[in-house]
Amino acid sequence: MPQIKKSIKVKWFANRNKYYVSFAHTPARWIASEITVKSEQGTKLAEQWAKLHEHQLFAVQPTTETLANFATGFFDEDRELYRLNMAKGRTRNGNYYKTGAIWLNNYILPSFGEHPIHTVTAMAIDDWLLKIRGKNVKELSSASKNRIMEVFRLVMSEAKRQRLISYNPLDDIKPFKENSSRAIFTKQEIQQLFPSDNEAMLRIWLTPMWCAWACIMRDTGHRPSEQIALTWQDYYRENGMTGFLINKKYDVGYKQVIQGTKSGKDRATLISQQAVYWLEQWHGLSPRTLPEDLIFFSLEGKNDYIQVESANKHFRASLTRAGIEIDGRTQYCLRHTLNTQLKSILGHSDKLRALMGHSSESMTNNYNHPTAEHLFGEVSEMSGIIEGVFK
Repeated sequence: MPQIKKSIKVKWFANRNKYYVSFAHTPARWIASEITVKSEQGTKLAEQWAKLHEHQLFAVQPTTETLANFATGFFDEDRELYRLNMAKGRTRNGNYYKTGAIWLNNYILPSFGEHPIHTVTAMAIDDWLLKIRGKNVKELSSASKNRIMEVFRLVMSEAKRQRLISYNPLDDIKPFKENSSRAIFTKQEIQQLFPSDNEAMLRIWLTPMWCAWACIMRDTGHRPSEQIALTWQDYYRENGMTGFLINKKYDVGYKQVIQGTKSGKDRATLISQQAVYWLEQWHGLSPRTLPEDLIFFSLEGKNDYIQVESANKHFRASLTRAGIEIDGRTQYCLRHTLNTQLKSILGHSDKLRALMGHSSESMTNNYNHPTAEHLFGEVSEMSGIIEGVFK
């Protein structure tokens, strides 16, 4: 006879000293019961508790509220998301709320805003995501669609928390596969881009400031937001080492420097003699050399901070002047290039993660784009072994 599935499962969680229950209609969710003593009768008592409280646990408040009424202004500072994040110490930069509001207002609400929130289904969202387009009928990238999904999931999670819906439809939708590869630069291209001849460097990068900027990006793999925030007091020249202390970043949303890094940890980065040379050249020319002054700044626009896109524009022009194909690459590809080169030397290393500012080994692996040269280098010591392995 086929086995009948139990409508309620019970499990003892020893680390929490409590029985947990799971219902057939929400198999992935374990709910804490009020039964806290493990005994022969514990499983039965927890099952009885589950039957008694099932309606209360999954009760949904009857509502005809539309998604637009519920979600308009969702990312504003006076709303639940911001208040709860602040109360729980989960600080987010201004760009997090700003970009979330853009995805919500430009894509989600125009399509689903008039629908009663409890009628928005996983199938409808999935079909919409497959067909959605950006401005000028441009196909949205998989990464953009995944960002929209994240925002939609946040909104529906809050609706579920307020018992307006019984489950989050986004939980049933698989994310789009993103192309995580990012083109790196070959050693030959790096040599073309950073010639040892100073006049050749100036022909490519135009000014000592941009020469210093580029050399530091190449040597450190700084995130652009970290490089923008550098001040002269971050420049470290002691104990035979030269580099920077990274403990802050430029926040695009707030348009100011804020403390902290993406990983939440401070780190030290090191630079080459070529970078030191151009940094010293720039220090001698810069009108701002006090310890608290920005090393790199712009006299264009509404504030002094160099904007990431402005730096990318200069970077692409420099690639062209160096005779290198742009091929969609930006200055951020220098970070991927450094990670790939160092990983071929250091392997899986805590030192590599410390230099790059990655919070996990998997992130370091995501930044690794080995060429054939790198891959054969990893197995070079095996060549002699293979020759005689079957002899």
